[in-house]
Amino acid sequence: MATQTEQTVVYAAGVVQCIAAAAGGVIACYQLGYAIAAFGVGPVVDSGVELSMVYGLAAIVAAAMGLVSFVVVGRRPSAPSLHTRVA
Repeated sequence: MATQTEQTVVYAAGVVQCIAAAAGGVIACYQLGYAIAAFGVGPVVDSGVELSMVYGLAAIVAAAMGLVSFVVVGRRPSAPSLHTRVA
């Protein structure tokens, strides 16, 4: 049977792996977005669309994603541990 210390070490190793996976995912998404911007916008601009139109559409998409984030999160109450008061 594993001791409490051994269980804690195994749990901490799992947390570190999750953090590393999340960081890797963020980096991958950043690189994907950069590639789309670098190699996707050029041909669009070359086809006659003005760069100001591309920026405007990107701003609209960003605003829409921001609004969708509020719908996804919903009206869940925050955790009581975040609202501790010292008496």
